[in-house]
Amino acid sequence: MDIKVTIGLRSGSSSFEEAKGCGFSEEDGTLGEMFDVIKESDLVMLLISDAAQAALYKEVFAAMKPGATLGLSHGFLLGYLDSIGEGFPEDMDVIAVCPKGMGPSVRRLYEQGKEVNGAGINASFGVHQNVSGKASELALGWGVALGSPFMFETTLRSEYKSDIYGERGILLGAVHGIVESLYRRYQRQGMTAEQAFTE
Repeated sequence: MDIKVTIGLRSGSSSFEEAKGCGFSEEDGTLGEMFDVIKESDLVMLLISDAAQAALYKEVFAAMKPGATLGLSHGFLLGYLDSIGEGFPEDMDVIAVCPKGMGPSVRRLYEQGKEVNGAGINASFGVHQNVSGKASELALGWGVALGSPFMFETTLRSEYKSDIYGERGILLGAVHGIVESLYRRYQRQGMTAEQAFTE
């Protein structure tokens, strides 16, 4: 089975030239404006920023053709929809393949895997809606294509909650910031540096 990969970008995006440099082109139908590409896609991998997902989800859903699958790389959009009392359209599969690393690491390990034992980056996968009955197979196939040597099943809800804790709480320094602010607060309240550190 042949799979055609098409990249959809915002009109005027500076990434058009980069995509062209990688061999994608408007002439052969592998590069185009985001919503034009979404309208034609069987699997829409929505790999845009959290803020863009929150701003554009209604237009994305409206543009998707019947029977298309929405693919996500993390569970943020579900968390956002939950917070505003909305959900995904009920007539589509919704899957996620969530690499356990940032985009540059995913790409570097994918490239490395061509020469070193097929090494890639581990990923979780989840099926939020399985209208077609084939969503799990599609998610697993996407993970294999991504080069994930190990995949574990999760849910989109568990994924976004763990992502918030891991990313915001650990990687972006919330835990460190909380501990430091408590340390300073305790000192302002009269504790010695040693007491503030051990409390």
